[in-house]
Formats: sequence, C-alpha cells, structure tokens
Amino acid sequence: MPFQEKLEKMLPVIREVPLDEVKKHRIPPKFYAMEATNLYYLALQDKEKLLEDHLDWNHAEMMYSLSLALRELCSNWLVIYFDRAEDRIAWEESLEEANKLFDDVYGYLRFHFRHDQSTINQLRQIADGNRHADTIQDFNDLAVVARNLTPRLEELNFDFYKLDKLTKYAYDLNILYAKARRSNMPRTEQRELRDKAYHLLRIHTREVIDHGNYTFRDDEKHAANYAIHYLPSTRRKPEDVQEDIEESAEELEKDLVTGTKFKVTRVE
Repeated sequence: MPFQEKLEKMLPVIREVPLDEVKKHRIPPKFYAMEATNLYYLALQDKEKLLEDHLDWNHAEMMYSLSLALRELCSNWLVIYFDRAEDRIAWEESLEEANKLFDDVYGYLRFHFRHDQSTINQLRQIADGNRHADTIQDFNDLAVVARNLTPRLEELNFDFYKLDKLTKYAYDLNILYAKARRSNMPRTEQRELRDKAYHLLRIHTREVIDHGNYTFRDDEKHAANYAIHYLPSTRRKPEDVQEDIEESAEELEKDLVTGTKFKVTRVE
C-alpha cells in the first residue's frame, strides 16, 4: 500500500518536527492532504517551467510523500477516535446507571441504619473518595457493607439483586477505566504525528504554490490552480463530527489523568 509505505518512509522526518512549532489550522488535515496530492500531479505536468523558475523539486517530492503519509495518519486517527468515542459512551452510560443504583442503595442504608453509628461511619468513609478509581471501588464497597447487614435487610425485604448489580458495575467499569488509561499514550503519539506531518506538508506545499503562482503569473486561470481549494460549509461535515469526537475524547482523557469524578448525588 503506497500510503503505508510513504508513512513508514517519512516517519523519521516527521518525528523530528518540534511539537511547539505545530499550530492548528482551519483546513482539516485530511482535506489538505488530498489537495496537496492533486497539486503534485499538476506540478508534475508543469515541472519543466517550474524548474526554470528555480523551484527546488525536492519540495514537490516532499509534498507528495507527506500528503500520502498524512492521509494514512488521518485514517489511523479516525479509527482511534471512533474507538475512543465508543469507550466514552460505554463509560458514561455504565457510570450513570451505576451511580443511580449507588444512590438508591446508599440512601436506603443511610435511612434504615441512621441510628447505627458503625454503619453510618462506614457509609461516610465510602462517600469520601473523589476520584474515578474511588468511585469504582465505592460500588463494590457499598455492596460489601450491605451484605454484612443481611439479617436486618432481609427483615426489610431488601432487593439483594441490587448488590449483585453494584458488584458487576464495579468489575465492568474497572476494565473500561484500565483500558482507557492504557491507550492514552499511543493515542497522544498518533495525534502528534498527524499534526507534525500536517505542519511539514504545509511548508513544502507553500513553496510549490508560491512558485506556481509566480511561474504562471501571466496566466491567471492556470495560476489559480496552484492553491488549496477549501470552501467551509455551514452544513456539518464528517471532519466536524470527528472534531466533536476528538474534543469529547480529550475530556475523558483529562478526567482519567486528573482523576476527576463525574457528578454524583449522594445523601449526606
């Protein structure tokens, strides 16, 4: 596959780009890469005239190679972010359901054992955590505390199936949490590579465009072909959706790194 081959060839050059030089641009990188590929074939047809005006042809070759490499990186990144979006949806849905069940059981125990100081102290200790890892452990801890109160709960006709569900939520969310944390680094690296490749591509493409505009300055129609033709639309495009996915995924990543909990309503 030419895209993968170009990416492997260009990776050493892409990695050398200082991250602090990379900037965000309004044109989606995948669109820019496709335009740059088309621009290369135009320049190839005009190669003789461009060389007469002293275009360093290495810029054109680099533009072509980087455009294919960037298209491959964009495809990889899209797959990564759709995976991450699914992780986030699963995390939020499971956590919301688990929190509702937690609040139900927690409030039930707080009320029925309000005169049992030992139980109240245990419940308060469970409520003290404020990180994702604490939240996940809380589901299991609450189930353990409740099972130790089995005789009294049986008298109250408590639904013990709720405790089984809490334990299962703790197990399932722990797996999802670990999965998300493990995948942070590769995903971060993939984005950096994409952005670095885009930065390099813009540099070489700009050289080709400038030379093309100069070489064909007396042929306005032909010179106009030496450009990245991008017309933003008011309609939402796939890249807009991808950007939303990206932002949502970044929020999840930030939460996982900082340990911020989703909002939970608990009876104190």
